[in-house]
Amino acid sequence: MESWREQYLGVDALPTSLTHAQIEYFFQPAEHMLPYVSSRRRPLTSLGLLLHIGFLRMTGRPLAAFERIPPGILEFVANHAGIPAPQIATLRAIYRRRMTLFAHQRLAAEAIGWRSAEDGVLRMLTAFLRRQAETQISRPDLIRQARRWLYDRSYVLPGARLLERLAAAAQDHALEGLRSEIEAAVGAELTGSWS
Repeated sequence: MESWREQYLGVDALPTSLTHAQIEYFFQPAEHMLPYVSSRRRPLTSLGLLLHIGFLRMTGRPLAAFERIPPGILEFVANHAGIPAPQIATLRAIYRRRMTLFAHQRLAAEAIGWRSAEDGVLRMLTAFLRRQAETQISRPDLIRQARRWLYDRSYVLPGARLLERLAAAAQDHALEGLRSEIEAAVGAELTGSWS
């Protein structure tokens, strides 16, 4: 992943400051995604799916219905959906049914070949974070590395709380290992008097 893209990992809203080149990079549908988009019955739901795909490619997270859509992104995506840019502020105007929103979130992941991070993947992520915590103890840095690890392996990013919990557990594991090494070197009695 290019370093300029890392700033968007895990964000939960569409940035208003994207350049046209960045909008094109994230929201331009690839050829293999077009069958998913054309399978939608209404042009407005095709537009919604394109927004979901672009947001997932940009942030690694699913797009929520209440997110504001910047006009530049809306115009670009509407052009690819084959409709004039609608006058909507959020995705709520597109989705009459909440289930359609969830279906589009799943379909966007499928269109770009991503999957959910299940328990086995989270165990591998935990092992990765424990190794990272041996040299990098900063929790925000561990969370950033977890997001990148998941993104690079095409997993939809889980919620911020879960990543925070995994990073905290990795920190605790590293600190416990350090405490054990210090106790082995100088003795438990002496280290107990330090605290």
